[in-house]
Amino acid sequence: MNSNECGNQIADDSKSCSKNMNNEKTNVYELRLSPEASARIELFKETLLTVANALRNIMGPLIEHLPEIVQNFEKSQLNNFKFKQEILKQWHNLEEELKTQNRYFPKSKLIDLFKEYTQGVKYILHKNSILYRARKIEATDPSCGSRNIIKMAKEKLDSYECQKYLQKETNILDYIENITPYELERDYMPKFPLEQPNFWGFNAKDSGAPPQRETIHGRINPAGISYLYTAIDIDTAIAEIQPTIEQTISIAEIKTLKELNIFNFDFFDILENSNLEEKSLPELRVLEMFFDTISELFSKPVLGNADNYYTTQYISEYIKHMEFEGIKYKSSHKKDGLNIVLFDASENSGNYEILSSSLHRVTNVEITSKKILPK
Repeated sequence: MNSNECGNQIADDSKSCSKNMNNEKTNVYELRLSPEASARIELFKETLLTVANALRNIMGPLIEHLPEIVQNFEKSQLNNFKFKQEILKQWHNLEEELKTQNRYFPKSKLIDLFKEYTQGVKYILHKNSILYRARKIEATDPSCGSRNIIKMAKEKLDSYECQKYLQKETNILDYIENITPYELERDYMPKFPLEQPNFWGFNAKDSGAPPQRETIHGRINPAGISYLYTAIDIDTAIAEIQPTIEQTISIAEIKTLKELNIFNFDFFDILENSNLEEKSLPELRVLEMFFDTISELFSKPVLGNADNYYTTQYISEYIKHMEFEGIKYKSSHKKDGLNIVLFDASENSGNYEILSSSLHRVTNVEITSKKILPK
């Protein structure tokens, strides 16, 4: 036997030995399985086969009808797109008609759509809900409850005794912020007790809706008609008045005294509170799209042009005509912020009471942007 034949023989013997060793290991492993374990494995195999057969039965018809399903989905998406475009078109038509043709009796189809899709919707603002209203304030404003305290603090800050101990220039807002509660009680409160102890900003009367003679155009109200604009949190209330850094703001805390029927642009809030169970899924999808689109249009910024309020004012008046007591809508100045406007803002309405007011200092106005041109 030559060297090559010897080498081949050794390789064949090695493969045969390895195969026998593997067979022996397999046999040893199988012998170690208990009858219970073998039974479990067989049961697991049967379960997998059952699941596989069930999936085959389900997926078979689905795969067979997949082109039809995709076609129907695309058709649904196209119909949704066309419906939204129709809403946008009718909104634009109403806007132009109110500005240039018919201020009070427009012929736009948007109101017909609005009437059709808002029938039966309901949202209740519960009794004892807390709302907030913000107003810019000056230290010398006669209705500021703490105006005398602020005046005295300014005199102290400007005095030589105070200035010689300051390490850096300090403004009046910084100084007031660092007055301790003990110093306030000892040096300020005895001399200038508040007329209304809970009102450090505007008093109760001036924290509510503005007088009709002072009411200018708003998103909801025409000039001369006074509504109470509020927000559901302090930051949104401040953002709505578009303050600048270092401004002092009076925040009124307002409590509702009864349940109020509010028109809400949030579809899911409507779904929870309204009796819409009898509607089909496609009908609910159309409703959702209608409310989302109108909400988006209702809350869009107006860029300082009061003429752009005509459409929102007209729709608000129509909502009021539907016997709603107010409107809940998205803030156009704070992401995720929500506003609530009450139509009847008179003191004797019994809708709300003003609990207190507090002074806030604006420390930051956050701006973010994205470059769009040039590319």
